[in-house]
Amino acid sequence: MSPIIARRLALSGALFAGVGALASQGLAGAAVAPTTPPAALPTGWSQVRLPVPEGSAGTARVAAAQNGRALATWDVSPVKTGQTDRGAVAVVTGGGTTLANVVDLNWAVAAVPVVDATGRGVVLGGRSVYTQRTGLGWATVSKQGAVSARRVFTKADLALGQSVALAGNARGDAVAAWIEYTGDGTAAVRAAIRPAGKAFRAPVTLFAKADSDADGVAAAIDGTGRIGIAFGARLAGASSSGRRVFVETGSVKAKALSKPIVAGPQEGNARIAASFAKGGRLDLAWGSQLAGEEADGPWVVRATSLGRSAHAIEDVQLLDDGVKDVPRGGPQIVPGPGSSSIVAWNAVDAKGTHPVRIAVSNPFGQYGKPQTLTDEGALGGLVVRSDGTALATLATDEGSERPMDLATSTRSVGAKFAAPAPLTTVVRSDGWYSTPTGSQPPAPALLPAAGIVPVSALVAWVEQPAGAGSPELVVAKRVLGS
Repeated sequence: MSPIIARRLALSGALFAGVGALASQGLAGAAVAPTTPPAALPTGWSQVRLPVPEGSAGTARVAAAQNGRALATWDVSPVKTGQTDRGAVAVVTGGGTTLANVVDLNWAVAAVPVVDATGRGVVLGGRSVYTQRTGLGWATVSKQGAVSARRVFTKADLALGQSVALAGNARGDAVAAWIEYTGDGTAAVRAAIRPAGKAFRAPVTLFAKADSDADGVAAAIDGTGRIGIAFGARLAGASSSGRRVFVETGSVKAKALSKPIVAGPQEGNARIAASFAKGGRLDLAWGSQLAGEEADGPWVVRATSLGRSAHAIEDVQLLDDGVKDVPRGGPQIVPGPGSSSIVAWNAVDAKGTHPVRIAVSNPFGQYGKPQTLTDEGALGGLVVRSDGTALATLATDEGSERPMDLATSTRSVGAKFAAPAPLTTVVRSDGWYSTPTGSQPPAPALLPAAGIVPVSALVAWVEQPAGAGSPELVVAKRVLGS
């Protein structure tokens, strides 16, 4: 195994904002009931479970709409080696308590879905065996949960790691970006844009002839249709010092994106996040590290921004200079209240621990002193509502054979994130091995995404019930303030 592939496998336990399915209809096979009941959750939390037959439950994802509905997707890995993963999709109603129209897919979901204000959605996916994806396409999902036929973007093999990104807004615009191998030993960064209610336009190439270790892509879109795509790459044949994080901007109305702008340096494999702050500033955060089969350099986390009318990146801010150790995933970034942004990341330090840190920027995109949510753990996800309410999920990560403690942390506007509140302790299923770091932290959502109250926190995870039984997808719900 090459050092590059080994390193990507070590990092491919990416972070996912999502929630699992809640019902077993539509999934073939008979699940084995656990011999002991599930553990009770803290006061105020409810839970619904889905036994997953024919293999191991994989990544769960969700996107919340402004009308109180959500679109959930999840993957199932088959028992037999070499068989492709398959996905499923469903509409979550009833404030997170009801699942409608569970639909089995014959392809694996590749990114968090997007939904418009009414609950109509878009899902990306392709063929997947373990961590290798081949081909990528898209399908629409109606408000009732009907899934269209998948339309193909590319039939090429996709890069390992964080190689697919999807972003959408409330009116229904969307942008997809991905890194694919071109067959001549190089890679290309490509993207496609979808105006609301229409098909995606033909894909365009953002960066050609990139070295085959191109890795890391992120996409963002604001409410007016402005687009930002960031990716890590270097020209084929260039030295490792030639790696950079680039960004291209544009809009749904434009026929082309800008030329690549250098966002900042990149040590090696990159994990990138992007979002638009209120007012139109594009904020980026990324972690990178030079590594082969082991960490050869420190895990460094940086952030920067691009003003609405700017043609050059603002100063790059060092958030964490890290140490030589494998991180537990990349950063996540969301818009905060006013024109601020919130960034959270998995850190590594000289004590050999893995803190989860979070920071809030000022209205100009400069981050203050970070808050440490936990001294030892992994970030599951970070989501925010239009009113500034934020939710982060965390988990301990001490190897795939040990139980894992799950926790949540919430933030009201103007306050710090609360100390993580314990949620439950889970036993990992075989599905955890599909993420080679040995973990898949819990995934969050806030429902509804805007407008009506009360607001509910939704948290999803996969666990192996005590005693004999199939792995289960679990979704837990709590009305905030209750």
